[in-house]
Amino acid sequence: MKPNFGLVCQILDWFGRSNLHAEIRAEMRLKSIFSREKGKEYRAVFKQQGFKGLVKKYGWKLIVAVFMYYLIRDSILYILIPYLIAKGLFSE
Repeated sequence: MKPNFGLVCQILDWFGRSNLHAEIRAEMRLKSIFSREKGKEYRAVFKQQGFKGLVKKYGWKLIVAVFMYYLIRDSILYILIPYLIAKGLFSE
């Protein structure tokens, strides 16, 4: 079941929170970038046209989004978690 954004935007406008619906739309656009269907589409374009074709068709926003995802994920896994574990083990 998909949310009705028209109704949500009307309710937010009624409460004077019209800027909030822009944030909701931006979040939904980000989720649509990382859906399974889009992932299959990205892989197909990458296989057919290569990296240049992927950038040409979807732009640098996709590349930056994927880079930031892995940067944040790896920072948490390989820097933050070991730091917190070491801090807990060596503190008295």
